[in-house]
Amino acid sequence: MENILDSSSELGFSRINEISEKLIGIEVLYVLASKPCGNSELASRLMTTFGFEVDSKTLEDVIEELESLHLVGGSSNYSGNKPLDTHDLFSVTSLGMTKLREWIESLSEITLTMQFGLHQRLATPQQ
Repeated sequence: MENILDSSSELGFSRINEISEKLIGIEVLYVLASKPCGNSELASRLMTTFGFEVDSKTLEDVIEELESLHLVGGSSNYSGNKPLDTHDLFSVTSLGMTKLREWIESLSEITLTMQFGLHQRLATPQQ
């Protein structure tokens, strides 16, 4: 079985990228749940909230995927013929909020399982 953490293999690197994009998707939903915003503000809020920088291409890909799943909706901020803002505004749909809650609960369960397992390993003397 291929080790997904082995970034030297093509499959491992691909799997890590897939996991990373899913986590970014959850983080995007989380940030948008508090206030709709455009790409540049979203990138800034991801940096402030989670402490990481995401490139614009990755962010566009993630938003596109979330839109295709109907988890995020976009709207243009235009008035007449002159754009007020060149970026779309994105917000979380009701389905997106439901999925966000489910994913956070799932991540919480995974985290608790890992914490318990690590605690058990640390409590057991190494031979």
